[in-house]
Amino acid sequence: MIDRTTHREQALRFDWACKWVESFGIKLNPARVAIYRRDLEDLADHVEASTGLQFEKERGLENVINSVVESQELIEIHAGLKSREDAHLADLLRKYIGGTALRNQETPLTSLARNTGFHLWFVSTAAKCDVPIDLTPPADATIRTSADSIAVECKRLFSPRKVEQNIRKGFQQLQERYKQYDGRTEIFGALALSLGKLDECLIEAQDEADLRAQGMRNSSDSGWNTSATG
Repeated sequence: MIDRTTHREQALRFDWACKWVESFGIKLNPARVAIYRRDLEDLADHVEASTGLQFEKERGLENVINSVVESQELIEIHAGLKSREDAHLADLLRKYIGGTALRNQETPLTSLARNTGFHLWFVSTAAKCDVPIDLTPPADATIRTSADSIAVECKRLFSPRKVEQNIRKGFQQLQERYKQYDGRTEIFGALALSLGKLDECLIEAQDEADLRAQGMRNSSDSGWNTSATG
């Protein structure tokens, strides 16, 4: 059964998430999160008053949809990390609340906030599944067990022209994590990729070479202009 959430329920859950962020001493105004918070509250009020279409007209459909969709990420981050006390969590949340309010106005220069959001979402999703994961640098995240550890690097593939470059950077960062490791247990690496800014697709790869080959092949099939280096 699909979990259907009312606009009021979403507004309440997002408000709880915002109060959690504020508990770290982080001010949300005038960050994009404050805009989403206000929009969700106003939307819930208008829907309950049967004036939803009026609000949509006044605020603009694009803004309303953007706030509804974008707010869900912080709700999920809060659900997975609300009981955590990772030392670096506050710094990551400060980075997360910035950026452009509208997702379609995001550029590579303003992508830090949503890049951080993907990082936090990945860790929160693992934490909700009781995976022993932490945010201790230098890796984006580390999954630790008594037998081994997995260093995780999170990358959002922002531009089709830079798919190979970003994947290569992720693997290079993992190589650095192996060198920095203390050697008490075995260490492996995982590269978590977000394809949300690219055309919708699913890539299954055996290793780095296979992933690169498929990325280049998909780029060529889609008419993207890319070039391999190194």
